[in-house]
Amino acid sequence: YASLLYASKSYQESLDELALVSQRCDSNNIKMLRIQAYSNYEADKYPEGISVMEHLFRIVPADKRIIQDFEYYGKLLIKTDNDSLGIEQLQKAYSLDPTRADLLSDIAASWYKLKVYDNAILFYKQKMALGKDVKLIDHFNLGRSYYFNKQFFEADSAYAKATDLSPNWASAWLSRADANVQID
Repeated sequence: YASLLYASKSYQESLDELALVSQRCDSNNIKMLRIQAYSNYEADKYPEGISVMEHLFRIVPADKRIIQDFEYYGKLLIKTDNDSLGIEQLQKAYSLDPTRADLLSDIAASWYKLKVYDNAILFYKQKMALGKDVKLIDHFNLGRSYYFNKQFFEADSAYAKATDLSPNWASAWLSRADANVQID
């Protein structure tokens, strides 16, 4: 039932159900632990989710871990300001499924947050090279990464793509103007 609640995006209800059955079930039930960890993330209970993921990683051999384990652990770590460790986990998830272009955005955003703009640029460009699930915000964030890396011509190009995709978005126009001021 907790699994169904999780699938229906009723994360808190899933956690409540897991709390009810935890006394009667095996505390090392892998499926239950995964649902609990993922639901904790979705319910913004990050420290609790990390605790569950760490327990899961202690009992599940490395070759039995699935992409979602690394993905959620990485996202939990990033939400608790452990960005470097979170990036490692997201990269492991991406290595297991290179079609998950959304993970590249998460990795790039984390590098941006750490102010390692070269790496943020690298991962945004990698996502764009895939041509899959590229969003307006990816172009804008690529522009921001270039801008703060003092690559103003490249920032202008990225912002120009954002303004092409959304001509009425003022932030893209203002950012492009700012990049052009820096070029001048």
